[in-house]
Amino acid sequence: MESRLYAGQATLEEIRRWLTNRYYFEETMMRKDCIVLERSDDHAFRKVWVKRVTESQAPGGGLDQWLEMCESAGVPDVHDVSPAAKQACDEYLEWCRTTPWKTVVAASLSQIRAALNHTEKTLHWPSFYPTINWGYFVVRKDQAREDSQRCLEFIEKWNLPESEKDLALKLKRQLMVDVTDM
Repeated sequence: MESRLYAGQATLEEIRRWLTNRYYFEETMMRKDCIVLERSDDHAFRKVWVKRVTESQAPGGGLDQWLEMCESAGVPDVHDVSPAAKQACDEYLEWCRTTPWKTVVAASLSQIRAALNHTEKTLHWPSFYPTINWGYFVVRKDQAREDSQRCLEFIEKWNLPESEKDLALKLKRQLMVDVTDM
């Protein structure tokens, strides 16, 4: 379905279903960020990470912007999530609860990179689907860049297992390429 969406060929009903499922994903990411805050014992890190939560939760923030997209597309109920999307998000959240918080932060780099890539893919949506408010993606692009820099600064300081450091460094190289290409 996403390939149809990116190509401008999705039906309004497909867009509504995608928006509903992605809204649940966005709420899940906010809950994940709260779990990280709760479990962190690093004061300097918490001062930086709380920005992610406030960017999402503040009036006019990420979740409000997502709701605006849903409303502009005529989504009848943002809580009518498909069982598969709900299960995937809930399982990820459980992983976040049971995994060391620094590992969860390191893993969040892949989400940030995905947000950058996704934002690039959405550039044509306003012309494909002009009645929908796609403003979230414009704002998220800059936030994803800032998030990646903040995460990387901490990850590079932490004493993570080598496999996680290697993954973080690989993602850093990819992020730096993505960011300079934009």
